[in-house]
Amino acid sequence: MDALIDWVVAHGGALHDGVRIATDPSMGTLLKAHGPLESKTTVVTCPHSLTMSYLNAKAISGFSPHGPVFPASFLDVLPPRTVTVFFLSQQYLLGEESFWSPYIKTLPQPGVGDKLSTPFYFSDEDRLWLRGTNMEKGYMEREIEWKDLWTKGISILMEEAWDTAGYTWPLALWAATILSSRSFISSLLVSALPADVKETSMAKENSFPVLYPLADTVNHRPEAKISWHTGPEELGLVIEDSLAPGDIIWNNYGQKSNEELLLGYGFCVPDNPFDQFGLKIRVPQESSSNNDTTTEQSSNPGATLLNSTTTALSDVIFYIRSSTHPSKGYDHPLKELRCFPPYLLNIMSALVANDLERKSIPNPQTQEPYTRNQYAIISQLLTVLLRKHTEIKSHTPLLPSQPQTRNQANAKIYRESQLSILTSVIHLLKTALKKATTALNYTSTPNLLTLETALKLLSEIDRKQYKAFNRGLEISLGTSQIPELREAGWEQSIWILWICVLKILSSRKEKETKLSKQSTGNLMVWICSMESRYPFSSVPTSMPASHEDENDDDEEALSQLLNLIQSASKDLSPEGPESKSIFKDKSWDINLLRWGNTVAKEEGFAIILLDDDDDDDGDEKVFLDQHIMYINSNSS
Repeated sequence: MDALIDWVVAHGGALHDGVRIATDPSMGTLLKAHGPLESKTTVVTCPHSLTMSYLNAKAISGFSPHGPVFPASFLDVLPPRTVTVFFLSQQYLLGEESFWSPYIKTLPQPGVGDKLSTPFYFSDEDRLWLRGTNMEKGYMEREIEWKDLWTKGISILMEEAWDTAGYTWPLALWAATILSSRSFISSLLVSALPADVKETSMAKENSFPVLYPLADTVNHRPEAKISWHTGPEELGLVIEDSLAPGDIIWNNYGQKSNEELLLGYGFCVPDNPFDQFGLKIRVPQESSSNNDTTTEQSSNPGATLLNSTTTALSDVIFYIRSSTHPSKGYDHPLKELRCFPPYLLNIMSALVANDLERKSIPNPQTQEPYTRNQYAIISQLLTVLLRKHTEIKSHTPLLPSQPQTRNQANAKIYRESQLSILTSVIHLLKTALKKATTALNYTSTPNLLTLETALKLLSEIDRKQYKAFNRGLEISLGTSQIPELREAGWEQSIWILWICVLKILSSRKEKETKLSKQSTGNLMVWICSMESRYPFSSVPTSMPASHEDENDDDEEALSQLLNLIQSASKDLSPEGPESKSIFKDKSWDINLLRWGNTVAKEEGFAIILLDDDDDDDGDEKVFLDQHIMYINSNSS
């Protein structure tokens, strides 16, 4: 390291006299305060002339390549990062002849895998700790991307008769890892660029990595208070707090998650306050373009998604935050949905929208609280996150009791933090659904009804008709036990019957239905609102051509259901209580069932209901494919 310091100083840089370079078994090379350091002290400076970046490869004025320049056909086609990978590889191959030789010698060297700790250099035993996580495939996807660009670069150079001996893939992977783990953002160089270059997009965007020798020895800590002071000549790292002798000098790479730190830098931060969970979803390219998936935005891409005519899909990663994130999540009126970026919620809103909602895609940020659409979003997100949580946990039995290497220790930090975020968010979503499905105040609050609760309410509206309903189920289906009927695939049909029964009861005189306004009158208000929302005249008797198969299935199921009702009516006694059974009502016909089917589909949705034995770790027993009904008497 002394040779590096001498080289930097000889070219106008500096290391403060009160700073020393040290080594640590887990952190590698780092800077420490040798004596007391006051706040606002510049601890290290590096001239822009010593940096290595795309600018050197392009031989931009003021940034010499100090050697052969790659062909224009190569420089103009490949991305700046890939060009820089080749440029660093070139300088390594030059050995002592390279201008940057004093710097390159201090870097972890190619072929010495234990000095590099990103997942690309993990052993098979190390990678066990990534099983089930995003990183298990994430690092491989990045490696494939990098290798494809390297292959393209080699092909161009060979066409230009460039000597590619030595430019191997392992060397390129090493160079790419050095750039991801040690580089600074290119905007720090803007003030040093020639006037004509400053106006280009290359200068206005952080479009390529920049290596600052010596300055890159300062390691990361999320809460570190340090400033990067840049000017026309140099970059200086300035501490914002005073330090005592022996204190480590920390840099702050920004608000980076452990996933980003592990993939790019090869380490993780325990209890990282900025950690997030990346959820990858495939969406049409039209709805994924020009959208910031991590920050708040006013656009509603849901309509774009539904109106998209493209079949091309692209992967978009949405970053989910727990309630402990310093940002307190994203902007949303519901605490359960503040964990999710607005763009994701808009996409989900479109995906779960019913036909009425599709006519004007609701924006989850501006809806009234706890709408049908929002509950459907919560349910869908819970389903996805539970699967992610289960996928990670399923590999835990394969792991040793404790990590055996530094790579495994970092992977363990990453793994456990991902589980912690998922558990926290799952708890919020689960609590919202449990509260909605277990509340007993149906007079004013929107609620989600399970089929079991719906039948309980029917018993409160009219005990005799409730018994008649169950009797009809027993006659036509062999049982009135909902779990058995659900398992046999009759849940949707029973919902249709329940809705139609409410419709018939609401049409009768109040004295005949014996309504209890205190507890169930609100439910009858709801069924009346459904009559307004879905008038009989608007219920389709046929579907568009694109949905003909769905229509045929519905019609067949409804015809079968009508036959069961007619059969039950005949089998019910013509005398006594059964003579007044709701199944003997003359209102039953195919059109009533079509209407009930429309309401069941439009106002209900699938939901995950969790076991009461709740330990809040995401491992609860789940019941899939339950259909619930959104009940809100304020619907209109």
